[in-house]
Amino acid sequence: MKERMRPLLGSIGFSGLEIDAYLALLEQPNASGYQVAQKIGKLVGSTYKALDSLRAKGAVVANETARPTTFVALSISEYMDARRRDLEDLQVRMSGAGSVRYLGNPRVESRISGAGKVVPLAPR
Repeated sequence: MKERMRPLLGSIGFSGLEIDAYLALLEQPNASGYQVAQKIGKLVGSTYKALDSLRAKGAVVANETARPTTFVALSISEYMDARRRDLEDLQVRMSGAGSVRYLGNPRVESRISGAGKVVPLAPR
């Protein structure tokens, strides 16, 4: 299962080191950065940077009252639900800011064809 998850986590923006750290925390919750580094065989400093990035992405929660600080990974479904809510909130805020019709070239519209290809339409 772990190897099947790697490309999926990569497709949602996790780096290779973030994937390693995230999967390690799913297997061993409440681990310190040092313990995660030992588990994945990476440098401690690099591992802490990856854990900080995962925290910023909302995939990992830190318990800073523990000494040393320990980390817990959200389950994949919890993480994806949180990202979905974030995108829905962003969509509401964007629509509230006015109709955003063109994000690229305002003279070219695009539509998705039935085959999943982007087909530019003639300028109006």
